[in-house]
Amino acid sequence: MRAMLRRAAVWAVLAAGIPIASADLVTVRAEPNLERRSRLALEHADKTLDAARQSYRDGDWAKAQAGLEEVRQAAELALESLLESGKDAAKGSKYFKSAEIRTRELVRKLEAFRQQVSYDEQPPVEKVKAVVQKVHDDILDGIMGKKHTWGKK
Repeated sequence: MRAMLRRAAVWAVLAAGIPIASADLVTVRAEPNLERRSRLALEHADKTLDAARQSYRDGDWAKAQAGLEEVRQAAELALESLLESGKDAAKGSKYFKSAEIRTRELVRKLEAFRQQVSYDEQPPVEKVKAVVQKVHDDILDGIMGKKHTWGKK
């Protein structure tokens, strides 16, 4: 059933003329298991960041910026999915720890990308890095039991 829903979502996106990279995020949003959706969103963010870096190397800054925006959306989707799951991060869910590790890796990759781009092109990368850092910090706060900041923007 899930596979059929995913295929239907991909075909709907393709029929609408939306680029395939966005189709992946649509497919991720269609995942009913919230914890798995979070994991898929972060995997998608990682792949999209790699593609954005390659686009920058190929001289396509506009495509790289679109990829950065998708990384931001995927990171926010991961946090929203974990929050919607209603589970307590401090109780040791493997998905929360996995998300914390993946977002930390994303922040490092974004910093490396920021250093790679020219000075004038750094602000968009810094904005996405700040969002991913906030997602990471919120997840880590939840794991450490700091409920007063868990998920707050």
